[in-house]
Amino acid sequence: MAALGRVCRAIAASFAVVGSLFVFPNAIPWMIAAWLVGYTLLVVFGRRGHLCLIGCLAVLVGKRPTPAPGLLGLMAVMSAIALLSLWHVRRREATTSRRFAWLSMLMLWIAWGGMTVDWYAAAHCRHPLVLRADRPVVCFGDSMTSLGAFGGYPRNLQGMISLPVVNLGISGISAKETAQEHLLKLAHLNPQVVVIELGGHDFLHGASRPATKAYLKKVIDTVRQSDAEAVLMEIPRGFISDPYWGLEREVARQEDVELVPDTAMRELLLRSTAFPPGTWLGEPYLTDETGIHPNERGKQLLAEHIAASLERMYGPGVRKH
Repeated sequence: MAALGRVCRAIAASFAVVGSLFVFPNAIPWMIAAWLVGYTLLVVFGRRGHLCLIGCLAVLVGKRPTPAPGLLGLMAVMSAIALLSLWHVRRREATTSRRFAWLSMLMLWIAWGGMTVDWYAAAHCRHPLVLRADRPVVCFGDSMTSLGAFGGYPRNLQGMISLPVVNLGISGISAKETAQEHLLKLAHLNPQVVVIELGGHDFLHGASRPATKAYLKKVIDTVRQSDAEAVLMEIPRGFISDPYWGLEREVARQEDVELVPDTAMRELLLRSTAFPPGTWLGEPYLTDETGIHPNERGKQLLAEHIAASLERMYGPGVRKH
């Protein structure tokens, strides 16, 4: 029975790790919370929970999320508690002291609360805004913005919000090309908001993270020179591990711009016509025959996410009634 119990625990741990690796970046605080619940339950019942902390830390290192201050602080607390627990094991103590156990739980949950507030606050515009009904929303991006019989998701967005919408998407464009060549059009449009969906092709062309970050910051600087606000779309570059370490989330924090989490684009790929699990599940698909670009349902989904971001920035008045 003891051997069976060990096998069951190993299988459960494997599922927990694999499931955690597929969690979307926007849900990372809740993935961490699940591991902390496991730690808490083990400690409450008099068991050591350090393996939960080590497993969670391993998942975070593997996923490579943006190194936000709150996250780094929580990881430091988790590491310290795991090391202290291992020290108790090395001393062959049967159990850790109840005082240490309860204090560790308190510290972990306080650190988690601070990390969660920091994680979501940094993804939202933090300065006050005034809605101007006569100034448009301009959508800059590659084929995820431009493609479609009627020009991609901006047409769907126009049906959801009260502001005019202008589509400046160009298939295959990179942040580098936009920063160098395509921003002059903004001045005569007098935009209120510019939605930036760029950076995917920079990665595909082998651009480094620092270079792509510099191009995105130049785009945002040019947008602000036009007295407009920027909305930055987070680009998924890997379902498990992000080679760009959450670039857009870091830029959103540093530049104080609204972030559209990559949940939107990941949902497209999960219901793709070309990749599992979409190919296993069948209709309704969210992509066209390429398996990447949104179909009509997919464009509606992207537009909904962007409209929700605009509503967070400007309030319900931005919605079409």
